[in-house]
Amino acid sequence: MIPVANQRSESVVRGKARRSRPGVSEPMKTVLKPWAIAWLALATAGAGAEEGSPWQVTLGYSGQASDNIRLATTDTRSDVVHEPFLRVGYRHQGAVAEFLGNYRWLGRFYHRDTFSDDDVLEGTSRLNVVVVPSSLTWISSHTRSENLVNRRDPDRPDNRRVSDTIRTGLEYRTSAAATHQLIAAVHSEWFNSNRGIDDSQRYIGTLDLRRHVSPVTQAGVQLRAQTTDYDQPLVPDYDLWSASAYARRQLRTLEFGVSAGYSEADRSGLSTEGTWIASADLAWTPASGHQVGLELSRAFRDRTRFVSAAFPDAIDGRDQGSEGGQTFIDTHGALRYSYTADRWTAGLRATATDEDFQAIDRDTRRYGASGTLTRQLSRQLNVGVEGRAERMNFRSEDRKDRFYSAAAFARYQWSNQLETSLRYVHLDRDSDRDDRNYSENRMVLSISYRVR
Repeated sequence: MIPVANQRSESVVRGKARRSRPGVSEPMKTVLKPWAIAWLALATAGAGAEEGSPWQVTLGYSGQASDNIRLATTDTRSDVVHEPFLRVGYRHQGAVAEFLGNYRWLGRFYHRDTFSDDDVLEGTSRLNVVVVPSSLTWISSHTRSENLVNRRDPDRPDNRRVSDTIRTGLEYRTSAAATHQLIAAVHSEWFNSNRGIDDSQRYIGTLDLRRHVSPVTQAGVQLRAQTTDYDQPLVPDYDLWSASAYARRQLRTLEFGVSAGYSEADRSGLSTEGTWIASADLAWTPASGHQVGLELSRAFRDRTRFVSAAFPDAIDGRDQGSEGGQTFIDTHGALRYSYTADRWTAGLRATATDEDFQAIDRDTRRYGASGTLTRQLSRQLNVGVEGRAERMNFRSEDRKDRFYSAAAFARYQWSNQLETSLRYVHLDRDSDRDDRNYSENRMVLSISYRVR
């Protein structure tokens, strides 16, 4: 994204005209009043609903006590974070229409004022209407997100972020039982926020063609085209298209798949980026309860940025009219093992990632291993332990970081509606740079009650 500080003529980005937007001056509390009324109405209706109703209402609280809440090397501070939450969900399935709604409120309050308190409110509603039975469906949705950071400094105003996303379109699909299945969709998306700079309209088309070669073999091709138009003239529009193919085969104890694809993105002629990616995965079940998996992927990304006369310093200070390219190669591999028997569940995972920048010195290598072990002691009580270790090599800084974490938890189900959990976490980071070292001990108590 081009910084706002860099000015240019409006004709640089598709000749878009500047739009004037009214300022947002009303306090967050005023805006939240209709939301609060809606939540209260939903929660009241859900609480009064009978068993098996489409309502789901969950109340909860999470308290976290940390001896280094800022993850700082020096000047460590302890604090307790209180996080109450409310979740309300609704689902109605009719003969030709389906409506789903999910809303969540989360408050985060610091007992010793280490950070500013904040409130998060987000919700999504979706309506699906069958236009042609078993084939054509009209889909529409609305997502709203609000976040308020309450500044304690009177000289700094509260930080309020609000965004709305409206999406509507059509989806066509043929029968999944046929040898060939076609899924095609076109939809539009509008995004609006109180910041204004991200406001945009997006138009997307997708095509997924699947073929059942045999009962154990499936292959397919996926196509996608997308264009994004931003309202702000200083933000370049964005075009993207991609194509990929995949195949999967399942034998008695073995399942494997391969995929390959290419995508290309264009930001109004200011930059282009092409990406090739290939991946393979393997899952082997040698005996009941045991499974071994392997994942491999490699991505090759080439980015070219063009310097415009309106942006003479857009690319590392190169001269106007010059062209710069960046090549990036990402290689990733993972090996996993899982075991399930009786009341025991165990899992191990090892990963390796190499990020290779061909033109600039920003190479990074990561190696990691993690494991989990859980035991169901009774119908109500589950306990477990987790551990993770990771090593990161940063070539540009000639720096190596080692990260370790360990956790133990217990979860008790008092009833179908009430659940509590207690979790202890220890974090430790050891770096070649002293200012990157830190350690933390954290205790988390969570309580949730499902009204319906």
